Amino acid sequence: MTAGSWDFGYGLPKLFDLTTVLEPHRRRTADPYAQPYHVPRQQVHEAPELVQQLHDLAQMAKWTNRQIGEIIGVSHPTVAQAMRGNAGALSRSVAQRQRLGAAHNVVSRIFLLASRDPHRTSVALDTPEADNLTAIDHLVDGQITKAYLAAARALRPPRIGDMMIGTHPLDAGTATVAV
Repeated sequence: MTAGSWDFGYGLPKLFDLTTVLEPHRRRTADPYAQPYHVPRQQVHEAPELVQQLHDLAQMAKWTNRQIGEIIGVSHPTVAQAMRGNAGALSRSVAQRQRLGAAHNVVSRIFLLASRDPHRTSVALDTPEADNLTAIDHLVDGQITKAYLAAARALRPPRIGDMMIGTHPLDAGTATVAV
């Protein structure tokens, strides 16, 4: 007998051998104490995206649950439940998820423009423009672009008097070159 032909009555399972996986009771394996089936380990999942976005909003803008709820259109107890990991109430409504995602996008960009300072981010979002509307008001109304522009203008107001103005200001109607 050669070394490869030894047979002790045990069938060694092969990797990807479906008969070993599907029919373990018909064959003996190399380990007599092995379980007839394999229970895979459960993977640890990170917090759902909705929960992470809520926590980011609370940290980046220093918003309360009531302010976050007003922006996304839910009550503050719903926001509190979602922040504890029960995002079921928010995950049912597509409109609320979209509003949360849009608010998160605006606040995260303003947070970066504010040098990752939560206080500056909060001030930029609460500063009213000429029409007395803040970026938060625009977010509540669903006007995402206006909210971003209002907060960006609050962070970097336009400089008046620093730039020269020619005698013929640029006007798209009277320009001879494409503007």
